[in-house]
Amino acid sequence: FPVWSPDGRRLAYTATTLARGGGYLVLARAWDGSGRIDTLYRSDVPTGPGCWSADGRSLFLTRYGSRFQLSAMVPMPNALPTPIRQSPFADMDAQLSPDGRWLAYATNETGRVEIFVQPYPGPGGRRRISTDGGFNPRWRDDGRELFYRAPSVTGPGLVAVPIRAEGATLEVGTPVTLFERVSPGPYPFRNSYETGNDGQRFLINEVVQQNDRPAIVNVVIGWAAEARKK
Repeated sequence: FPVWSPDGRRLAYTATTLARGGGYLVLARAWDGSGRIDTLYRSDVPTGPGCWSADGRSLFLTRYGSRFQLSAMVPMPNALPTPIRQSPFADMDAQLSPDGRWLAYATNETGRVEIFVQPYPGPGGRRRISTDGGFNPRWRDDGRELFYRAPSVTGPGLVAVPIRAEGATLEVGTPVTLFERVSPGPYPFRNSYETGNDGQRFLINEVVQQNDRPAIVNVVIGWAAEARKK
């Protein structure tokens, strides 16, 4: 689950290894593999980074335990994550807006997974963004559009919602489906797609069923006679 730092120099990601005492480690290191590997956080349940804040001072995490929980931490070794929401529901995949004022995330609070946006760090009310289920929120670089994946009968599609923030007010437009039948990837709630800077191009991680070799059928003639010889 790699996520880029805002300066493009480092990656934060999750690793599991018995050599370091087991569990799940949130690590950070230079993108080219040089330098040291910093252990930012150690957890006994799967924990994945969601995004960095634009100023690089916060790293948002999802803990995938008995219930999913969102938290934020300073991306430094031995820093402790702070829960964002005290909730009995499954909250996941926090994405901070480019201006650092609004937090998008997915939660099953309504009985199915939907996208919400709330002021960060608060206070203030929150808005439901998706209208018929949603996961994997992503902001456009200028913060004027929010993308997410929505379930459908034919498979998840990619949806765009216009966003306009004026002070403490958030105006939400009508969701528009950009693509249909986009497979959710191997991990539907994490890193299954990324947007270009202007929201006009998308890099999508899909599961593709393909056969590298054609099927071969071997037909053995006279096998009964051969069997009797043995």
